[in-house]
Amino acid sequence: YAGDPIFDLAAAMSTYPDGRRESFKMNGEVQYSLVPAYTDDGGHLNPVGRTYAAAALVQSIAEALRSAR
Repeated sequence: YAGDPIFDLAAAMSTYPDGRRESFKMNGEVQYSLVPAYTDDGGHLNPVGRTYAAAALVQSIAEALRSAR
């Protein structure tokens, strides 16, 4: 769906504020994972993670609106 205005929550959850991605290698392939600072239990977003994901969603909506002009 490249080019479609689809929000990728998994990408937001694996991206640090500086743009780096949390990742690991499995079977020689890079896999992205949840940023540790965004979770308290390893699987669900904590308040920091929710805030970051919400900001990424708002940014995604703004970009989609700009490109729709």
